[in-house]
Amino acid sequence: KGLSSIDGIIPLSHTQDVGGPLARSVHDLAIALDATIGPDPADLATQILDGRTLPRFADALSTDALDGARIGILASHFGNGGEEAAVASVVRTAIGQMIELGADTLTVDIPDYQTLIAGSGLIGYEFKWDLLDYLAGVPGAPVGSLGQIIGLGLLHEALLPGMRRRNEVETRDTEEYQEAIAKRGPLREAVVTLMNELGLDALAYPTIRTVASAVGEPQRGSNCQLSAHTGLPALSIPAGMSRGMPVGIELMGRPLEDARLLALGYAFEQGTDHRRAPASTPPLIGGISPAPLSAEVRTAGVRGSVTGQFSYNPITGTLDYQVDVEGIPAIGVFAVVLAHQDNERQWYVAHRFTGPEVVAGQGTVTLSAAMRTRLEAGELYLELVCEGQPLQVARAPIVLNP
Repeated sequence: KGLSSIDGIIPLSHTQDVGGPLARSVHDLAIALDATIGPDPADLATQILDGRTLPRFADALSTDALDGARIGILASHFGNGGEEAAVASVVRTAIGQMIELGADTLTVDIPDYQTLIAGSGLIGYEFKWDLLDYLAGVPGAPVGSLGQIIGLGLLHEALLPGMRRRNEVETRDTEEYQEAIAKRGPLREAVVTLMNELGLDALAYPTIRTVASAVGEPQRGSNCQLSAHTGLPALSIPAGMSRGMPVGIELMGRPLEDARLLALGYAFEQGTDHRRAPASTPPLIGGISPAPLSAEVRTAGVRGSVTGQFSYNPITGTLDYQVDVEGIPAIGVFAVVLAHQDNERQWYVAHRFTGPEVVAGQGTVTLSAAMRTRLEAGELYLELVCEGQPLQVARAPIVLNP
């Protein structure tokens, strides 16, 4: 907190907010930090940098940084089994890989942690007023307050209960608010004292204790409070996968030792390579996201034919289609489908476009990662199934063109 300015960022809490870049790699992250840290008169928190030499993140990266490093495994942040067990297992495996890369580890607990952190959050006290101030500084802002946003129905339903609670705060400065601020110092001191006494370079724990939720669903198990409530630096890096979703391990360091933290993360990244590109983010082509791909397919059988017009968006994984059956009455059409084969050459239906007794249809299909791979490899087929004994089938591959 205070290493880079939060001026201009839509606020949750000016006391807690930190502008941390997201990046594809630790090296990219280091470049972004080198470009964005430093004092700013518009953010008083950056006054902690007065008289200090700014770190050079890119220069601090080293593949040997974990060799001899001391990592504290923060036991309280690994959950209590159940649905948290899968993530905890991935993170503990990642810690084992840190040991293989030369780190020393020990299990630690912050003394009296639950008492220290309880009631130390400030978002509920500051958000309403920070947002009011932010909007007042935006010329022509279409809304001026959290209350207006709620009143106009501009919030997702999952956010509404929490935002209503935050909007109920009637004054900026309350006794409860001051008590929350007062709790932050002892919490920070307890963490720093623990790290100093044990000679720790970082604390390690799951970024989130449960597998990531789908967009729009509640996310449980966040461990973000410790860094937010102490202002200490934290870095989340890929640790592996669970149930097809990425799992993060978070490293937290001493005050203003962000560059050391990144060096540890870089050594782990280079020694493990856990990042997996999401299926929804295909490679850029000449620095530009790929354009939709199209295909026109026609297949004819003993009883009629079908023509399909397709447009595939590789970014969203969606397939737009228009299918038309000719040469057979609707009563003779059983289905028009998207089909594929398994490794045993057995045919399966991936999606039904239309039917029965329908000769035309259009719509959009969201493909799974496996179906995207098959489509891009020309392994998905347009299939017409007509009445008969046995059923009459005609199929042709869908071959995409730029």
